[in-house]
Amino acid sequence: MGHQEFVAADWRDERIAELEAEGVRKDARIAELEGQVATLTAQVAALMKQVAELTEKLGRNSRNSHLPPSSDGPGQRGSGQSKGKGKPGARKRGGQPGHGGSSRTLVPPDEVDKVVDLFPSHCDGCAGELPQVHDSEAHRYQQVEVPPIKPHTTEWRCHEVACTKCRYKTRAPYDTETIPASPFGPRLIAMIAFLTGVYHVSRRKTVVFVVLGPWMLQTLVAYTITILTNLPSVVR
Repeated sequence: MGHQEFVAADWRDERIAELEAEGVRKDARIAELEGQVATLTAQVAALMKQVAELTEKLGRNSRNSHLPPSSDGPGQRGSGQSKGKGKPGARKRGGQPGHGGSSRTLVPPDEVDKVVDLFPSHCDGCAGELPQVHDSEAHRYQQVEVPPIKPHTTEWRCHEVACTKCRYKTRAPYDTETIPASPFGPRLIAMIAFLTGVYHVSRRKTVVFVVLGPWMLQTLVAYTITILTNLPSVVR
């Protein structure tokens, strides 16, 4: 029979195996902790962003945003003016140094309805009288105004004419294609509907403005409502 040789297990091999297993566990733990750190880092970043947004919202008021003055808290109202007073370097109201400014563009001369020429009467140098001579580079100042509104009334007259032969009198017939059926024009009706329907001006005030009787105003409003009610069907 052959001889069998037995090799005793070395304790160092077992220790190496233990260390390798421990290294695997530590690597897994490190990977787990790194994942937790990444998650926590993302959460902190989100919370910091939320804090910044809330802080910015809390600092809003009528002076640094579109919010109305009524939204300012008791401690914010008037605080901007009191804080700015007496401090060196506080920003003053109005245009700042270096700002170009802005002004209204003048209407071209050919579109001006009325021109008032002003001339100096005496010379500032010798006090002598000056002639009224137009200056091509005169300083121009303008004021835009709405012309006074005056009702425009059109009257149709059906005349009666006597014949030169038989002396029979003939009157022009009532022409429905020429004479409007309503005594009030479409623009006047539209303005009444606009005042009473859009701006909710009382009919009593509208009567004073348009110079109509209350009953006629009521008739025009009812007429306008009828037209607007049937408008969709007309458009279709």
